[in-house]
Amino acid sequence: MSLEALDQQIEAVRARAKSLQKTIGDDQKAIENNPNLSPEGRKADLAEMKEAARSRMASIRAEENKLATDRRDSLRRTVMGTVGYDSSSIISYRDAQDRAAKLADRDDAARVMERALTSGDKALASAVAEVALDRGYRDVYNSYASANPAIAEAAKDLAVMEHYFTSGGMARALAYMV
Repeated sequence: MSLEALDQQIEAVRARAKSLQKTIGDDQKAIENNPNLSPEGRKADLAEMKEAARSRMASIRAEENKLATDRRDSLRRTVMGTVGYDSSSIISYRDAQDRAAKLADRDDAARVMERALTSGDKALASAVAEVALDRGYRDVYNSYASANPAIAEAAKDLAVMEHYFTSGGMARALAYMV
């Protein structure tokens, strides 16, 4: 699935959230203007309506989160690759992940990435790329993507998805506000 398709799906989910927000507003006005309700009845009906609305909105928001998370996870598998199924490949990748996790800073990550790419150490290059992506070392991450043209587009999309999760929180919060 392309990011454009994901954007369309998220827009459709947010449109449902916006529709629910309008319905909530209409329901609130109807309850507030209902002459047959006492102040206590109005308060109870509003509380009940808002609780049901929060539950429905949480479900809609969870849909967006699942769409985005599934796409990001799929891109991570594509970009970072698989380590293989034999025990030596798995151990090698775990060691590379441990080494990458201990990188001190961007310069350290860049040096290790360069060595890994030069020596053809795919496990280490992948592990360093993952750390670089998580820590925001875009130049290090981009060097991994550039060295692997087959995954370049997916790598670009993954960077976009990581940005989605680290920014735009206010817009997402507002889209699902009750």
